[in-house]
Amino acid sequence: MGFTTPFINLIPPRIQFPLNYKGSWNASTNTPTLVSSVGTKGDFYIVSVAGSTNLNGVSTWNIGDWVVFNGSAWQKVDNSQNVVTVTAPLALNSGVLSIPVATTLANGYLSSIDWTTFNNKQIGLNILAVGATPNVAGMTLSGPNFNLEAATASFPGVVTTGTQTFAGNKTFSGTISASNLSNTNTGNVSLLSFGVTPNPAGLSLIGQQLNLEAADATNPGGVSTGTQTFAGNKTFSGTISASNLSNTNTGNVSLLSFGVTPNPAGLSLIGQQLNLEAADATNPGGVSTGTQTFAGNKTFLNGIIPQLGTTTQKNAISSPSQFQLFGDTTLGKLCVYISAAWQTITSV
Repeated sequence: MGFTTPFINLIPPRIQFPLNYKGSWNASTNTPTLVSSVGTKGDFYIVSVAGSTNLNGVSTWNIGDWVVFNGSAWQKVDNSQNVVTVTAPLALNSGVLSIPVATTLANGYLSSIDWTTFNNKQIGLNILAVGATPNVAGMTLSGPNFNLEAATASFPGVVTTGTQTFAGNKTFSGTISASNLSNTNTGNVSLLSFGVTPNPAGLSLIGQQLNLEAADATNPGGVSTGTQTFAGNKTFSGTISASNLSNTNTGNVSLLSFGVTPNPAGLSLIGQQLNLEAADATNPGGVSTGTQTFAGNKTFLNGIIPQLGTTTQKNAISSPSQFQLFGDTTLGKLCVYISAAWQTITSV
């Protein structure tokens, strides 16, 4: 084959014989297969894929290198320009440098379609109306900085975490939580009726603190955990639990009949303790776990079960009472204590 003058100028001076170009050679897979010291003088290949195939002691081949057979061995003509690493957006693929198209995640060149889209967006952005004074959208332009200003009594804007005064009436669809309120304002919220003395809703304003005062005999308000005296009668639909009650009161709940002696319901009041006393032969009350003597006849619908136990347990009772009953499980009989001895009722 014939070579142009520029191509012939690439032949190194040490090669003094005609050359015959055989094509490209893959130095990684040794394709086509080349064998050390085997070939035809003047035949040469150009490396297309870098690799480490060993030919006559040479095992480093880069893209662009020549493989020339000199009649007895294969020689390397170093014609490559090694590019090992590149920095994005440059890319190196099989020795070829390229720049990819830019994406949302990587730099690159801007395609004509993207460039047109970008230009259209540039045209659509109008900041001519923005300056140092907030525009109708509350935006300002300070040097290169585009800002959304805080709303004031004069200009629109955003709600910040700081102190702000708004112009016009505002409607809040949710709950308003405020730690500081002044006793004067304008707008739909009026605090003019607030002061140190609770208003008809029981609210007071002391400094910048809005309070729900505790109700008393004079003013409305909230129910606190402390002692309170309420005006008027109160109706409780649920259960009232009270640890402290006084023995005097007004209203629908009356404690006038309570004292140290149990009242007709068996209740007594000792200090601030309301008690249901145990019933005895004189006073009504509750049934306790101890020994009790009741006044009047009592009817037990389900019968009476006496104390039960073995004969040994019966005889071990200390000072039984006269006519005390005992069910002796050893004898299987009912016994009664009469005249200092246990008597067995044999007829049952």
